[in-house]
Amino acid sequence: MSWALSPRFLTVLLYTGFHNLELGAKHRFLVNAEHEAILSLGGRAEIGGTDSKAIGTDRFSTIVPSFFSGKGFGVLPDFVRILRPLALTGQVGDSFPTRSNVEEKQASPQTWNGDFRWGRALFICKASERYRIAGPFDRLIPAVKFPMETPLNPGGTPATGTINPGVIWSGKYFQIGLEAVIPINRHTGNNVGVLAQLHFYLDDLFPQIFGKPLFGR
Repeated sequence: MSWALSPRFLTVLLYTGFHNLELGAKHRFLVNAEHEAILSLGGRAEIGGTDSKAIGTDRFSTIVPSFFSGKGFGVLPDFVRILRPLALTGQVGDSFPTRSNVEEKQASPQTWNGDFRWGRALFICKASERYRIAGPFDRLIPAVKFPMETPLNPGGTPATGTINPGVIWSGKYFQIGLEAVIPINRHTGNNVGVLAQLHFYLDDLFPQIFGKPLFGR
């Protein structure tokens, strides 16, 4: 069983062992409520060698500075109001390995990472008589995720990635997600997989501990 801890989520993944420890930080520098837009800068560091060997993750550390964005469409005019519950979120970053892969005796590639999600929050439509949905289905969020990775080193392998259509049920203290994992090319894989996730909102469960900023008010 693998656990990943962050200020927002406690994630449980169905693996036999522990992944490398990841540390992350994010700074929100723009919020425009009127246009439902948000921009952030941040990054994460994967500490190599902190996992269980059965998982087979990297033994070296990796630093990934990233740019995050989100855009809602609630301000669209009435003739396209059916699109108002849609939201587009994205993350792009550059992955920097700290050293070569000793086990394979080769340089670990620097990679460009992109992760985009297009989703529709059904519970937003509940206020509309036309799109009223009964619970618990009013908290379902259909979404399509596009995680992609491209090596930047000369002679590297082609871009890899998946298309992940799925659905998320978001409650007050946790959310459950289920999505298919469809490879975009043979370098990614040949079979379709399934990913299930359970996230706990730590800042809602323990607001005295996780519900406060680390710096400032």
